[in-house]
Amino acid sequence: MIRALAWLAAAAVLAVPGVAWPCGSSGGGGGGGGGGGGGGSSCSSSSSSSSSSSSVCRDTSLVTGRKQCSGFGTWDVSRFPRWQVSVGSSVHVFDHGDMTFNGSAEHDESIGYSLVGGELTPDPTAVGGTFDMRITGKLGSVFYTGFEFSVGGADVRNPRTMSSGTEGHKLEPGNALYLSGGGLVGASLPIGDFTLKAEVFGGGRTMGLNLTSKYGECVTQTVAWGHGLMLEQRVAVQKWLTPWTSINAWAGTSALQDNDVAGGVYFSGHIRAFDGMGR
Repeated sequence: MIRALAWLAAAAVLAVPGVAWPCGSSGGGGGGGGGGGGGGSSCSSSSSSSSSSSSVCRDTSLVTGRKQCSGFGTWDVSRFPRWQVSVGSSVHVFDHGDMTFNGSAEHDESIGYSLVGGELTPDPTAVGGTFDMRITGKLGSVFYTGFEFSVGGADVRNPRTMSSGTEGHKLEPGNALYLSGGGLVGASLPIGDFTLKAEVFGGGRTMGLNLTSKYGECVTQTVAWGHGLMLEQRVAVQKWLTPWTSINAWAGTSALQDNDVAGGVYFSGHIRAFDGMGR
C-alpha cells in the first residue's frame, strides 16, 4: 500500500506543467526517464537563448556614455565637406589712376593706343556695382578659405576727351565692364544666431573701358582693357535664417589704395547644418 502511494506521488510531480529540472538532473528516479528527457530539452533551450543574446550584444560597457555607436546609415553626414555657396551683390568705389588701358580702334587703318587711368578724369575714381559669387569651406572650428568672383559695370567720373597720340584721333571714355576675382581667408566667431567674421581678399580687377573713337569723319566704338591688383581687409556679420541658410553683410577697405572702399550683401547655402558646428 505504501509503495503504491509513493508511485502515485511521483507520477503526480512529473505531470505538473512548467517544472524545470536542473541541468544534468535525471528528472527523477529510474522510472522517471520521460521527465529527465523534458529537463534536458529545457536546458538546451536556455543555453541556446543565452548564446544568441551574447552574439547580438556589441556594447563594451553598461555605461551609456561609453557605448560605441556606429553611424546612422545613410543619414550620417559627417563625411560631407563643410562648404557654403553664396550669391549676392556689392558696390565698389576705387581708384583707377594706376591702371593703363590698352586697345585699338578700327578706322581706315587700325590705330593702337594706350591711356593712363589718372589722365582720364580730374578725379581718377570709379564706382562699380557687381553680382558676386563665392564658395568657402571651413578649416577647423574658426578659420575658413575660398574664392570669390564678381562681374558688373563701373562708371568713370567726369571723363575727358583723350588723344591717342595719332594726329586727329580722339577718344571719348564712357562706362566700363568690371570684373574681379581672387581668393580669401578668414576667421569666424559665433555669437548666438549671429557670426562675426574678419577676412582678407586678394586678387585682381579688370576694367573694359568703352570708348568712342573719332578719326576724321569716321566714328566707331572700341574697348580698352586695364588691370589692377586688389588686397582688401573686410569685416562681416552673418545671420542664420535656417540651419542650412544664412544672410551676410560685409564692408571692406583696400590695403593698396587709400580711397578704395567696398561693401555688399550675400545669401549663403550651407552643405552642413550650421557648418557642422552645432548650436
